[in-house]
Amino acid sequence: MIIETRPARQAGRVFLSSLENDLRALYAREGIGDRARHNPAQPKRPTGEGDMAMVRSGSSKTPNRRAVVAAVIGNALEGYDFVVSSFMTVVISTLFFRTPRDYSSILLTTATFGVASGSCP
Repeated sequence: MIIETRPARQAGRVFLSSLENDLRALYAREGIGDRARHNPAQPKRPTGEGDMAMVRSGSSKTPNRRAVVAAVIGNALEGYDFVVSSFMTVVISTLFFRTPRDYSSILLTTATFGVASGSCP
């Protein structure tokens, strides 16, 4: 059983009220919520397709360097994974999928890698 003291309750109320004030200020600044919607002085933020990976500079869109670098690194890792699994198919089929015929064990290994790569986003 937890006995709550009066100073702890007061500190909790102070924390919640300051959090509520911070959120209201953030919503007003970002143009979110009912109060910001009715405020005509707030400029509207541009929205569109690809806001996350694009930086708006005037009327043209330029790719965000960080997003491009992340995409290149992700594709390089996927390519490396594909090459390693391709080279190791014969070894993995011999160790994990022992069947009377080598061809069927290689097909099972390839199918396993196919399911694994197909299930990734």
